Order: sequence, then structure tokens, then C-alpha cells
Amino acid sequence: MDGMVGYDAGSRSAAQQWPRWPGRDWVMENDVIVRLAGDPRLDATEVQVRASRGHVTLTGDVVSHGDRQRAEDTARSVAGVGHVRNDLRVRQPGTTGAAGQA
Repeated sequence: MDGMVGYDAGSRSAAQQWPRWPGRDWVMENDVIVRLAGDPRLDATEVQVRASRGHVTLTGDVVSHGDRQRAEDTARSVAGVGHVRNDLRVRQPGTTGAAGQA
């Protein structure tokens, strides 16, 4: 593979591998994104993730209250995440945007 090492989401997260790395917020953010995208029961295509000092904020739209909670639980499960602010909105049936927060 041309000397490149792949990242296996099933193994230790990057945040676990480099706990004191200065770019850890970016790594934690990426770990959350990878886990959200890898969940076949969750449509996270409109979810944005921001991390800062162990705090993760989720914004955007999801299709159900279950997806909203699943996204929060997924973010909380990532190594190094101490707090999750869930600002996700649940789309109303038949619309393309969210009508408000759940």
C-alpha cells in the first residue's frame, strides 16, 4: 500500500493511541465521524461534529429521535470524550430540513 498504514475503526481509536497529541481534538472529532458513518443503523449524512478539549458538539439533522440518541451514544463511546452536546434536530416527515430540536 505504498507505505501508508490504514486505520481500523474496530481497533483502538487514534485518540487512544496518541492521548497527549496536540491535535487530539481533531483526532477525536474524526473518530466520532468514523463511528457515526460506520453505523449501518444510523443515517448521519447531515450530522456535523466539533470537538474541543474533550467536549463534542453534534449539529445537523437526523431522521428520527432514535437516530438522535444513537448519534449521542456513539459520540460518548469514543475515547477521550468527556461531554456531548446534542444539538441535532429531528426532520419532520416529508421535509428536507428540521423543524426544531427534539
